[in-house]
Amino acid sequence: MVNPELIDLREKYNDLQAKYERLNERVAKTEGRVSDNTKQTIWQFAIFMIGMATLVFAILNYQTTVIERRFEDLNKRISAGEASLNTHLDSVERRMDRIEKNLDDLNKELRTQRK
Repeated sequence: MVNPELIDLREKYNDLQAKYERLNERVAKTEGRVSDNTKQTIWQFAIFMIGMATLVFAILNYQTTVIERRFEDLNKRISAGEASLNTHLDSVERRMDRIEKNLDDLNKELRTQRK
């Protein structure tokens, strides 16, 4: 004869074995999901880093262009200032030449009057 406690223990064992198998399946599915999520996170991070690098490159390129334009404008202003200064200096030289000529003429006239 079979002991009823033994039959009861076998039933419990079979139930626990079934639960164990279901839990193993769930764990396997969960591990698969975790693996997929990890891969997705890695890809998202890589795409984020590429996006940030592109953004930094674009900002640096824009700033470089703006600074180059400012230097070009500054060089144009300096060139215009130099041209204006040269024009004024030429005008001053012509005036000085006229003044010297007038002084020479005045000196000649004063010498002729003294004689």
